[in-house]
Amino acid sequence: MPTRPRFRLSAALFATALLGACQATPQLTLSSAPAYSPEWCAAAKSLAPNSGSNLFATGRCHELGIAGFPKEENLYLFYYTQGAR
Repeated sequence: MPTRPRFRLSAALFATALLGACQATPQLTLSSAPAYSPEWCAAAKSLAPNSGSNLFATGRCHELGIAGFPKEENLYLFYYTQGAR
């Protein structure tokens, strides 16, 4: 009976592969995280170039001063303007 070669993954390689498979996509984070949480805002910002509503949401995150989104008038007005276009 022929033997098959056995491949063994090291524990570190297996853990890395498992963590990579568990990473949420921005779309999933946007739909599952609480609105205007830091995770939700980061997902909206990563998807902003594709959607006016995500540009608006990013502007709102800046206006509210969500963690990681400086509360600066120039930033949120920029995102609101881009979202309106």
